[in-house]
Amino acid sequence: MTGTTDWDDVGKRFADLGRRLDDTWKECRDDDAARDQLRDASDKVKTALDDVAETIDRALASSEVREATRSATTGVVGALAATLHQVAGWIEDAMPDQKRSGDRPDS
Repeated sequence: MTGTTDWDDVGKRFADLGRRLDDTWKECRDDDAARDQLRDASDKVKTALDDVAETIDRALASSEVREATRSATTGVVGALAATLHQVAGWIEDAMPDQKRSGDRPDS
């Protein structure tokens, strides 16, 4: 990738991750030791995510973080709106003139 996000690639990576997790789960669900390891790993992940959530909650209490978040999300919304506007223009340019103006062809 060259500075842009290839969303198809991102989707493929998450699909691959899901398949691998499913395969691993199926292999391990009948193995008591593996099941215990998965449970332990799951508990650790839950604890880590709880810690992240707690940290985010503390950070959001900061007015500087709230303002930076507002600024960042406004930037994302603006960039997305500009991109959608550009895509709409491309679609409009690709449409035949009669479809663009709403005219119907003579029958």
